[in-house]
Amino acid sequence: MPVLSNRDALEQRMAEAVGKLNGRTRRKLLKLIGDPPALSNFTDDVWREILVDFQTTLTPQLETVFIESIGNMATEVNFTGVSVDLANERAIEWARTYSSQLSNGLIDTRRRHMGRSIGDYLENKIDRDGLFERVGRIYGPAKAEEIAITEVTRAAVQGERLVVDELTKEGVLLRKVWLTVRDANVCPVCEPLDGVKAEGIGFNAYFVNPSSGRQYDNPPAHTRCRCGVRYDYENPIL
Repeated sequence: MPVLSNRDALEQRMAEAVGKLNGRTRRKLLKLIGDPPALSNFTDDVWREILVDFQTTLTPQLETVFIESIGNMATEVNFTGVSVDLANERAIEWARTYSSQLSNGLIDTRRRHMGRSIGDYLENKIDRDGLFERVGRIYGPAKAEEIAITEVTRAAVQGERLVVDELTKEGVLLRKVWLTVRDANVCPVCEPLDGVKAEGIGFNAYFVNPSSGRQYDNPPAHTRCRCGVRYDYENPIL
């Protein structure tokens, strides 16, 4: 039972926003490829513009999930001690920092992808249609959905941290418990983690997968991970 009760709606909203972003980017890149295709058409300025577009699109989406997660978490543990101002401040701070990291990583991957694809075209490994198909895939609906699923999971868990931190200040100790969605789509990586308690108290405690021995700070454990976290009280509530 992930804490985020309206997850599906938030996923859809982010997927739609990223889908529109991918559409703009795909059209821009296909127009720049040229005839014959040339990597020199993709200047640093071109990628910088795309990077800004990614950050501008992702930041408000991440903020929204973060804020929603705070509300859901506060309701679940019956704690009303998080101010609206603090919630918004933390959401903005985290989303701005993380969207920059995420966007830079995505753009770096796409630059390499474009370089390899044009190189393969010039070496006659793919034709022009194959080149266009490659660009289309990496900016297609499946990629938008992948980003939305993964990053809603991440932002939701990060939003919960604020509530955990505020409760800790009040002397309330919480232990994290990993939760899968417990359906037929649960992957072999996360299935052994379901119900596993963290090694330690509070948000910074880590999980150990009993099957692989691998450590995880929090979900997501991989792309398209929909796992969540439950928090159990470790001391009496006065």
